Amino acid sequence: MIDDDKILLADGETIELFWRGTLNGSKKWRFHVSHAGADLSLDRKGTRIDVKLGDRYSNRVSGDVQFDVAVERSDELQGFLHRAGIQPV
Repeated sequence: MIDDDKILLADGETIELFWRGTLNGSKKWRFHVSHAGADLSLDRKGTRIDVKLGDRYSNRVSGDVQFDVAVERSDELQGFLHRAGIQPV
């Protein structure tokens, strides 16, 4: 799944987020799907989905990986998370 400068990949065991470089360099995060979670919420304008990825604890996601996706790509985001085995909390 690609959105502007972000690439999400899943191989059945891990999910990775690659973020295009900034002045400080590129960013990359990796989570094991058995304990990864995603917190999804609509932004105030209703045009973007705020996504938080991290370790899942009960009904919360702990992590500092946050980005947004256009609402038009909601089905693609949900499908990606489902195929990766990650349940949104």
